[in-house]
Amino acid sequence: MTKELNQEFDGIGEVRGYLFKQILKKPKAYLYEVTNQETDQKHYEIFKRTISKLYDFGAKERIEEKAVVYPKSKSFGIWAWTSKDFIKAVDIYESLT
Repeated sequence: MTKELNQEFDGIGEVRGYLFKQILKKPKAYLYEVTNQETDQKHYEIFKRTISKLYDFGAKERIEEKAVVYPKSKSFGIWAWTSKDFIKAVDIYESLT
């Protein structure tokens, strides 16, 4: 079984201070609304559904789990995109599905 992304979550690390909210989801793509919690400015992140294997190396036995991953900054322009315009974001999303 594959672990899915949370529908809503607070950013950590380089995206700390941002709230991520899933707007659209299909088997091949996601669209998230991203809100800067300090300024209330919004933009949209659109990306292909990508699955990665997660490992628990601290366990006595090797535990392997599959999970959908949210793109890191280096993924944008490759399999993830961003837009300040909702209509454009939906167009990108639809092109992926």
